[in-house]
Amino acid sequence: MDVNIDAISPEASTHTDPSQRIGQLVQVLEHERQNRWHRWLRGVGYWIAWEIARNVVCMWLHVRPYGFDSIWSFPARIGQNIGFVALLGYCLLPSKERRNAVLELAAIDDDAILAPLYEQHRLIYIEPIRKAFVRQLGNLTPANRDCLSPNIVKAMREALGNCASPVFGSSWNEEYALAVIRATGQIGDERMMRQLEKLASLNPKKDRERRIKYAALDALPILKSRLELERASETLLRPAEESGAEPLLRPAVPRERLETVLLRPQ
Repeated sequence: MDVNIDAISPEASTHTDPSQRIGQLVQVLEHERQNRWHRWLRGVGYWIAWEIARNVVCMWLHVRPYGFDSIWSFPARIGQNIGFVALLGYCLLPSKERRNAVLELAAIDDDAILAPLYEQHRLIYIEPIRKAFVRQLGNLTPANRDCLSPNIVKAMREALGNCASPVFGSSWNEEYALAVIRATGQIGDERMMRQLEKLASLNPKKDRERRIKYAALDALPILKSRLELERASETLLRPAEESGAEPLLRPAVPRERLETVLLRPQ
């Protein structure tokens, strides 16, 4: 898969349509995801080369590389630990291309960034991703809820459930939780309505819990009215069943006699 990594430069994004730019950045992220095992193999190769060099230096200094029999043993063990930590950092931390693509993707004001950004939520650069999520969740309406992937809807349900949890509620970012609650009023379903009702019935003891309850109270009537309108529209647009239906108009004469009259020559 050929991907132009240079496409993530600011100069390349100046004269590019936002939707086209999102496609380019998603392509870069997919390329980085597919090459994650290559990154692990390169990291293991660097670590093996580091260990070989460390053992050569230890042999030259007549030091056991894994013992504590001389004054040089402690630096040798420190070098071993440095190599292992560097291996983990190289393999686990995101690459420069991935970080740049995620940061630029988070800066685009478009609903299409929600799905690809959700797949990158484990990055250490969580603050720009969280801010982008809060911004785009505030722009959601029933008309553009198709941009939400099933994983994002699942994450929103988990956030609503954890906000009401006495154990995990305080660990959630308040700004993100309030954005999810407000967006639920626009794109929520029956299951989310029950979660909002639970949040609205909280007995708040802290200011944070009070703000979450008031946000749920504001979003709940919006969600209920929208669901009622959707159910009413489905009822109005439902086709009539044909089973057992009788004709509304009947001919004045039998069908056989009618055909005879119509075919009689003049």
